[in-house]
Amino acid sequence: MTSRGVIPESVIPPPSEVSDAPDEKQRARARVGMTLKNKWRIDALLGVGGMASVYAVTHRNGSRAALKILHAEFARDVGIRDRFLREGYVANKIDHPGRVAILDDDITEQDEPFLVMELLDGETVQQLWKRKSRKLPVAEALWIAGEVLKTLESFHGEGIVHRDLKPANIFITKDNVVKLLDFGVARLRGAPGDKTKAGTALGTPSFMAPEQAMGLTEGVDGRADLFSIGATLYAVLSGQRLHQGRSDNEAFILAATTPAPSLARIAPELPASVIGLVDKALAWDRRNRFDSAEQMRQEVLRVLEEIGASV
Repeated sequence: MTSRGVIPESVIPPPSEVSDAPDEKQRARARVGMTLKNKWRIDALLGVGGMASVYAVTHRNGSRAALKILHAEFARDVGIRDRFLREGYVANKIDHPGRVAILDDDITEQDEPFLVMELLDGETVQQLWKRKSRKLPVAEALWIAGEVLKTLESFHGEGIVHRDLKPANIFITKDNVVKLLDFGVARLRGAPGDKTKAGTALGTPSFMAPEQAMGLTEGVDGRADLFSIGATLYAVLSGQRLHQGRSDNEAFILAATTPAPSLARIAPELPASVIGLVDKALAWDRRNRFDSAEQMRQEVLRVLEEIGASV
């Protein structure tokens, strides 16, 4: 990690989503050294993703932050603009150490919306997973899940469903604070501004609950996030992700039509209580999953105690 901090992979999309368009990369590089809205000096380009470019910036008062600018081609789409800016509203709705504070939002002189957020120092679970050869120790994986569930208790209590939990959207700071990233596709229960259309699936299929993959907007509640935690545990404990299609469309179809296999099929060496925890979270019928983030967190703690694990 560098002293300037790390921008989460939810802000810089994973490799499959990274833009290869030279024009967008050139535009992104050209902004370095500029000052936006007479207050945010762009110090360095940290990444160019499929939807946005991310920079390290310094405010005119000397404070440092991360700044994410939506690409011009998406800035013209009202729905995408709204969803992009909504990330700030949703993340700031809860005052919890497990969320990333959004410090500012605005529109560039070129009519491109941007978000300013705290600059993090650490790594995502995706980066940690790769660094540890795609398998995490059971105790570490369960500790991470427990910390995520603590944050979800607060968000779910306010009717907020994240809808895109995955290793790239879970960040561990150097102080061992676990933060949830990228609330751009989160849904607020009953919010009049929620314009997600029925039949439209938002999220990442390898970590997506079946009801979400089917586009059943009204059928997605906090238990979809619990499925995503189960899918994350499945991946980091076994080394394999669920629903790995040859294309995004195939992966969505698999997520919507194929129940998750038991973790025992690919990681039979794991303790039975760990397998049971993950399998319950990944139940096809959400009524068979944990009822709440709190209930799942209590089971995580029980399993940790049962296997005598320490973090």
